[in-house]
Amino acid sequence: MTWSSSRGPGGSIAVEEMLTRPAQDSIHRRDTDHGSGTVAPVASDLRVGTRMAGYDIKSVAGRGGMGVVYRAEHVHLGRTVALKVLLPGFADSGDFRERFLRESRTAAAINHPNIITVYDAGEADGLLYIAMQYVEGTDLATLLRGAGELEPPEAVFLLEQVASALDAAHKHGVVHRDVKPENILMAGNHCYLTDFGAGKRISSERSLTAHGQFVGTIDYMAPEQIEGGAIDGRADVYALGCVLYHAFAGRPPFEKDSEVSVIYAHLHEPVRPLSSLQPELPARLDPVLARALAKRPGDRYATCCELIAAVEAATSEGAPHTTEDSVEPAAAPATKVLVVGAAPVAKAIVRATLPPDRFEIFDAPHGAAALELGRQQRPALVLLDASTSGPSAVEVCSGLRADPATASTKIVGMATRESRDDLRALSAAGADDCLVTPFSSLQVLYKVRDLLGPALVSD
Repeated sequence: MTWSSSRGPGGSIAVEEMLTRPAQDSIHRRDTDHGSGTVAPVASDLRVGTRMAGYDIKSVAGRGGMGVVYRAEHVHLGRTVALKVLLPGFADSGDFRERFLRESRTAAAINHPNIITVYDAGEADGLLYIAMQYVEGTDLATLLRGAGELEPPEAVFLLEQVASALDAAHKHGVVHRDVKPENILMAGNHCYLTDFGAGKRISSERSLTAHGQFVGTIDYMAPEQIEGGAIDGRADVYALGCVLYHAFAGRPPFEKDSEVSVIYAHLHEPVRPLSSLQPELPARLDPVLARALAKRPGDRYATCCELIAAVEAATSEGAPHTTEDSVEPAAAPATKVLVVGAAPVAKAIVRATLPPDRFEIFDAPHGAAALELGRQQRPALVLLDASTSGPSAVEVCSGLRADPATASTKIVGMATRESRDDLRALSAAGADDCLVTPFSSLQVLYKVRDLLGPALVSD
C-alpha cells in the first residue's frame, strides 16, 4: 500500500498538514520542558514490535501531516490492518476528539465495495487511532506520475468506482473533503476511496477548523471549502472534477507557482479547456469539466455519478467521419432498450453506457404508458425501477411477461438495498435479473453482456 506525500507535481500541499517525513524518522515535537528549543522525539512515538489498543505494530506504512500509518495485526483476530495514529495534540481538543470518533463511526457504517473498511477507532495512551482495511497495491497519484495521463476509458473505469463511493458517503450524510489521487488506492483495477479523516457531516457547520486552517488539499479543493462556507456533496463533485482533469491532462486544473496563486485560481479563474492541453481529447469534454469545476455549487453536477456519466458520454458518443470515397457497411438494427420509471441519474448512466450506434433507448413512466410502449417497440431489454414505485413496477413487469409481444424481453429490476422486498416481488413477477441502486456504468455493461450477449457491447 502506498501512502504518499501530499505535495504533488503541481506544488499542492494539504493545508492542515505538516511536511511528510521519511518513514524511518521519529515524530518530533518542541521540547519545552527543558527550554532548550531543541527537537526531541515524542515519548509516545510507536516502534515496530510494540502493541497499541490490541494491535501489534509490524512496520511503518507511511506518514502524513496528521499522523503515522502503520501496518499492524490484531492480537486476537490475526487480521492485518492499516493503523493510522494521529499526532499528539489532536486528542487535546475535546471537540476534535468527539468529532473524530463520531465521524469514524459514521465512516464505519458505510458499507461499499469501493470504500476502505473502518474496523475500529478510539483513543489509547493519549493518542487517537483508526484501524482500517489494509490494501496491497498502489494509489492513483503513483499511477499518474508514471503514466502522465490516462486514456478516457481507463480514467472513467477507475473514477466511476470513486464516484459511486462518494455518492454512497453523501447518502450517509458524509462529505469526504479531501478527494485527491493519493486517497484513491488501487489493487489491480479495483479502486478504494480512503482517508475519511477530514470527512464531516453535511450541515451548516463551516469548513474551517478551530484554528482557522483549511481541511483538504488545495489542488482539488472547492471554492466554498476555501472560503470556509457551508459545504455539501457538491464540494466532492468539484474535487472529483479536479482529479478527472488531472487524469486527462497529466496535471491539476490550476497549476501555479505558489499555493496562494492556486487558491486564487480556484476562487476566480476559469479552468483552461482540456482540449487546449490535449488536442486529441474531444472538445465536448470541455463543458463537462467546466461544469464540474463551476465556482458556485448550484452550477455543478448534483452527484458524482452524474459527472462520470457526462464524462463517459462526452468521450464515447459519435464516430469518426468517413471520407467521400469510403463505403459504409450497412448498419445493424439498433437494439431497443426501455427504461421505466428511472431517476435522471440512472437514465444518464444507462445512456452513457450503451453505445448510441448499437442501442435505441426509450423512456417511460410506470403504468399503462410503459406497457403500451413495450408492445409497440418490443424491446430486447427493459430496465424497471422499483425504487420509484414498487407496486406499479410489479404490475408493469407482470404485464410485459403476459403479453406475447414482450414475452421474450429480458427484464431487469432496479431497487435499493433497503427495498429488497421490491426485488423479490419483481423476480416473482418474471424479472430476469436485478440491479441495486446506485449502480455504475460497469455494472450496467456486465448486466447487458450477461443477458443479451457480449457482441453487442464489445469493440
